[in-house]
Amino acid sequence: MVINLRRKRRQLADKLGRTWWVGSYRRDIVCARRYRCFLNGEDVTSRTFYVDSRRGIVRRFKHNEKGQFYFDPKTNDAAWEELRGRVKLHRKAEAA
Repeated sequence: MVINLRRKRRQLADKLGRTWWVGSYRRDIVCARRYRCFLNGEDVTSRTFYVDSRRGIVRRFKHNEKGQFYFDPKTNDAAWEELRGRVKLHRKAEAA
């Protein structure tokens, strides 16, 4: 199963040229709330925005010690990393 929360969202801009993403696909949000993601036995659900359980790929945001996002100075977007390993998706009722 593939869950991608950043897929094909609209982008808005203001007069100063700042841009941000809005909207998302309802199916992906429902699946993201319904499932918990485990990478090599560790729960990585809270920072994950892309999961491909067939290929074993998890993309998640990087955080600092205070729990805030790292920002890439070139693009002014949140920095993220792609991890590979054994990915399992469990329904939240089963994982609890």
